[in-house]
Amino acid sequence: MANYKKRYKSKEKKIRASFMDATVFALLLTLCLAIATPATAGMLEDATAAYKRGDYATEIRLLRQLAEQGDALAQLKLGYNYAKGQE
Repeated sequence: MANYKKRYKSKEKKIRASFMDATVFALLLTLCLAIATPATAGMLEDATAAYKRGDYATEIRLLRQLAEQGDALAQLKLGYNYAKGQE
């Protein structure tokens, strides 16, 4: 009976350790995304403001930078501008 309790305690420790690893990973990932997002959002807001002013050259320049970084919304808006002929 004592051997069973030792094995159970050992498995319980392993499960807790893996849960802690997953929790730490999730927190680090969230922190990295929170740090990276504001810079992208600022450029996207600037591009939207340029569009509203009719400054399409600035909008295209900003959207192109974001699109090259992999921003899907910037890629969509850039494609929309090219389709409308607002280069």
